[in-house]
Amino acid sequence: MIDFRNVKRRIKKHTVEEGEFFLRDISSAEAKDLAEGAGDDAEKIIAVFLQALMCDEKGELLNLSLDDLKNVGSGLLKDVVTAVMAIIHGEKKS
Repeated sequence: MIDFRNVKRRIKKHTVEEGEFFLRDISSAEAKDLAEGAGDDAEKIIAVFLQALMCDEKGELLNLSLDDLKNVGSGLLKDVVTAVMAIIHGEKKS
């Protein structure tokens, strides 16, 4: 049986045209806290989740600033946000 108290965080690799990026898995409680702390501004909510999830291949957060995130191209940002939303809402398996 899995010891859920001591489970390591999963790191998921995503490949896009520009290369690859990694996202940490978070609990539903952490996601709720992040959303509540971000307020009602959609851009701020997205930025908070990107800062909490984007990491390197070892799981270390990238600690991207808001300026860093604003300079990401819209196509790449769309791909990253789609992957983040899959983590937040759960991925649909068909």
